[in-house]
Amino acid sequence: MEVTNQDSVDLEDYTLGKNVICREVQVKTLLALFGQTGLNICTIFISEIVWEKFRAGTGFCEPYCLHFPDYTRNELMEIMVLDAPATCEPDLYSLYVNMVLSVFHMVCRDLRELRHIARLNFDYFYEPVKSGECAPTNARKLWKNVEPHLRKALKSVYLREVSSHQWELMQQAELADDDSSQTVGKSSRRMAKLVKKNERASNHLLGPKTFPIDRMMAIFYSIIEGKVVPSAHIYVQISSLVSLHLLSQVGGDDKISAPKYKCLVTLDFIRSIARTVQFDIMRYLYDFL
Repeated sequence: MEVTNQDSVDLEDYTLGKNVICREVQVKTLLALFGQTGLNICTIFISEIVWEKFRAGTGFCEPYCLHFPDYTRNELMEIMVLDAPATCEPDLYSLYVNMVLSVFHMVCRDLRELRHIARLNFDYFYEPVKSGECAPTNARKLWKNVEPHLRKALKSVYLREVSSHQWELMQQAELADDDSSQTVGKSSRRMAKLVKKNERASNHLLGPKTFPIDRMMAIFYSIIEGKVVPSAHIYVQISSLVSLHLLSQVGGDDKISAPKYKCLVTLDFIRSIARTVQFDIMRYLYDFL
């Protein structure tokens, strides 16, 4: 039996829905253990997601919710310093962690992501000390050496969590942002080429613009040509892109008006994404025809 891409996508969506239902049943069962067993059982859930996201329908025993705030900067320092390699003095690693937090603390409070960033960039910080080019006490020179790498890493915070479908959606968001993007066929592109370049106003010099979700989804399904079936899973991916600050939702909070979005990344960033998925995005953008 031949399995097509469409079959794989259908199976993925089915599995996703099935897993959601299983989680709901598990949560209900665990919350009801005390009443069902008659035993002195206390169920504790630890989650980074608010309780409202787990509630589905009725029949839930409402738990007592305790909110634990984000770590403060000092608390992050204390925890991250514990990751100091054996070859590095704790005081020197503490200096490095302080440099990392000075760059990332305003945009990222997630301990796991901060530790990941610190591990990735530590060699840039420690190499001058290891080679004898810089004294461990020369904080200014160490900062000057590691700062460009930290600034570069700032552009990719959380990006290791982004799926291939989300990268596809980011490309379509860029096309939706371009009011004159050519996604409707060769005839439209031929007409656009007739416009003199010196008469065009570059859309990308005007900054990001808002676009309705319907426009983005129409472009998305037009370009992927049936490789992904419409499902709620796609909208979950969009919400994830918003939480990662790659997209911004503008309006649409009520149930009547459709949400609008704005692309928060640069064209160079989108071009690098397009290369990884082998998609020539430039031939769809009006400014570059």
